[in-house]
Amino acid sequence: MFRIWVLMVVLSFSGACRSAPLSQDASNVSVRLAPSGIDTVTPDASDAEIDAERTSESWRREKECAAHPERTCPSRGINARIVPIFAAPFQAQIYYGGPFSQRDVSLLASKNRAGWEARHYCGGSLIARNWVLTAAHCIDDDLVRRGYGIRLGAGDISTADGEFFKIAEVRYFPGFVRPAPGKIIYQHDIALIRLANDVDTGRTQQNASWTQIARSRYATMVRGAELSRDSGKLMTWSLDGTIRIWDTKTGRLKSTIDHGWYIQGAALAPDGDHIVSWGMGSKLWDADSGTLVSEISDDSDSVAGAQFSLGGSRVLVWGSKPGMLKLVSTLPIGVSKTLIIGRSIDDLKVSSDGSTAIVLSATGDSRWLSQVDLIKMSETSPAIEVSSGLPARLLSLKLVGDGLDGSYQLSMIDGPVFELRSVDGTSVLKVDHGAFLVGASMFDDNSRLVSWGMDQAVRLWDVRNGKQLHALDQGAFVAGAEVMKNAKTVLTWSPSGIGRIWNVNTGKQVKSFDLGKYLQGVSFARDSKRLLAWNADGKVTLRNASNGKPIQTFDHASPTGVSIGYIRFNLPESELVAGDPVTAFGWGKAANIPGEKPSAVLQVVDLTVIDTESCRSEGGWNENQITDTVFCARNASSKTCRGDSGGPVVKDDRLVGIVSWGKKTCATDGMPSVYTDVAQYSDWIAKVISESVAPSE
Repeated sequence: MFRIWVLMVVLSFSGACRSAPLSQDASNVSVRLAPSGIDTVTPDASDAEIDAERTSESWRREKECAAHPERTCPSRGINARIVPIFAAPFQAQIYYGGPFSQRDVSLLASKNRAGWEARHYCGGSLIARNWVLTAAHCIDDDLVRRGYGIRLGAGDISTADGEFFKIAEVRYFPGFVRPAPGKIIYQHDIALIRLANDVDTGRTQQNASWTQIARSRYATMVRGAELSRDSGKLMTWSLDGTIRIWDTKTGRLKSTIDHGWYIQGAALAPDGDHIVSWGMGSKLWDADSGTLVSEISDDSDSVAGAQFSLGGSRVLVWGSKPGMLKLVSTLPIGVSKTLIIGRSIDDLKVSSDGSTAIVLSATGDSRWLSQVDLIKMSETSPAIEVSSGLPARLLSLKLVGDGLDGSYQLSMIDGPVFELRSVDGTSVLKVDHGAFLVGASMFDDNSRLVSWGMDQAVRLWDVRNGKQLHALDQGAFVAGAEVMKNAKTVLTWSPSGIGRIWNVNTGKQVKSFDLGKYLQGVSFARDSKRLLAWNADGKVTLRNASNGKPIQTFDHASPTGVSIGYIRFNLPESELVAGDPVTAFGWGKAANIPGEKPSAVLQVVDLTVIDTESCRSEGGWNENQITDTVFCARNASSKTCRGDSGGPVVKDDRLVGIVSWGKKTCATDGMPSVYTDVAQYSDWIAKVISESVAPSE
């Protein structure tokens, strides 16, 4: 995510754009953008031109380095998280060309650069019914004359989502002076854009905070789905606290279960007879009738997880209190045994034979050490017995695969570096993924491991010799990877909805398909011939695993409410201080690669405000560049990038900053970036919009 001025040797705007506006006739004429004066790529560049760009020296170095994780690469991506647009209903996009036509929509589906990538320019924030706040370097009169406007409520900027608004006028802070092309705007990088038409205040719930709007949309977002072993039942659950059971033969809803106001997860017993749900409290349900069988723990307990035994006659619940495990019998119903092991539980997995649970837990106050406990589970009685405790070691990221003794322990050592151990402590594999590790999974025969991280790569490893077999380029943030049962292919997917199937022997892509935007998760039927995909719109789709084509769709509950809302801006009495956590939103680039590559779906990064002097010294900047009207923030593994400029920086439901500028490298180098401090301009903002209806306090 980091938009950059390329004419500067060291510093760069995080929002300057090289993407050319898309002309209405998609002409072949290269254009020059007013703010930067930078020659741009022709809007409808040919495949040959794009391929030539990808063969540049910098591109070759980047791809070569990514293929060799043992090397120190100059960039590892910016580690953004992807969120649905209704997580930030105030998010605005400055883009070219007005409402999308049907012809545009067909362009968006192609690889033609005259599509959505060329249209994106900057971000912004809706702060009143007809006012958007952005960075001054993101807009000028020439761009307005060219046809740039504002889009609000866009779910996916690669589609025709959202509403387009023409720009009536742009207001800059008094004293703002636009510098010469290619120079940084250090002072007063802030502008207000008045929309030609008011946003529908009734529909956008003007008096509601953006968090209320976001939560109303989040409430019905499906968070999980699971098929019974015989595939006859489907369970779906969402953040509104409901669980639904479906008959997959007829597609009809069998029953609805109401867990309560907060639900963290749910699991379906292997035989399909029972369901356990957890979050605030944990409960056992009859899967056919939806009736409550047993309240395992009440709503005062925060439960971290639950898992059924192999036969389904026992369910293990953990996290009600630090170090507490409960083993509950389904027959006889509700009989339970409680064990307190004295440490918070970080991960748990039941072994493949169902007799043992492997528990990872932190030791003492240190989160860097962990201990493994082997818990004996009985299918014939509700007894729990601690078999052994193993020595402390690095805190495990998760448990993966089935080893001879139940599981392998995956330990994160330093971001991208991870180690695979058997639970007896033996080191099996130690490698560098190349970016902050997100997840990993073992092949069924334990010969290979697949890992994915905060870059766009999925890597296959030979467990026996530690060598990397292949690096698979997903082309977007990787949400997960699944090894097919035939062990010949692996499926990878992204929140943008793109799924790819790869040949594990050659590392070549077999095919790709669309699983739907804002993909929340994917799971497989036991035969791996079908998969379940669930999305933020409440739809759960049973698909053909080989080509992604839908077989059957179940609508848990489509989101209701609005996708456009105001955000209140920060005031002087709420000034930021060093150490404050903030969150930045944007559609910017996610990796240090050539060309304009914005993210189609909204991304966020979590940052920490740092003090002014540290920012000046670490960034190599002076007091004329880092003034009292800006603040600096950073994260060792995340960063705002090209394409995020003008976008919102938020703390505690308030707009506190605007993405402005920083180092030009779009990579996680740990360097701070600079953001306009909204509180310092609050009086001016209020004065400008005083005749507009602002959100109530």
